[in-house]
Amino acid sequence: MPESLEIKNLDRLMGRISHAERNWLTRELMAKIGLYITTRIAARTRVGKDVEGNMFKPYSASYKLFRKKTGRTTDIVNLTLTGEMMASMTSEVLSDHEVRAFFMSGSGGKTDNPSKAFFIHTAQNRKFFALSEVEQTRILQMVTDHFNDILFEAT
Repeated sequence: MPESLEIKNLDRLMGRISHAERNWLTRELMAKIGLYITTRIAARTRVGKDVEGNMFKPYSASYKLFRKKTGRTTDIVNLTLTGEMMASMTSEVLSDHEVRAFFMSGSGGKTDNPSKAFFIHTAQNRKFFALSEVEQTRILQMVTDHFNDILFEAT
């Protein structure tokens, strides 16, 4: 007959697991995830890439001419005319387990950045306000790392 397994410091192990379980999702973690989301989207958009890492389709000839006349670049399609829309992208922690990324309306409510972003993403088929599988995996890794930190730091 097999011997019984002896687990030393079982109370300590159970205490660590209980502590980690109670504290594994926090507003602080959600804030880090929100910052990651907005910085990833902004960084890839700035260099002209969509959510899958593909270059955005080129500007139309008429829009390219408009950009040239107004002194703006035409070589990289980075969805930036004034910079206001991308600068308005932010995140908000809603709870210990929920964060949202969104575009704020412009100053004085004059500019509807959320509608602009939606139009560019859908009607112009420039998929930028989304997360790739790689980015989603990175968020999962952030959560896993956070859980491990809590589990192995608890007394």
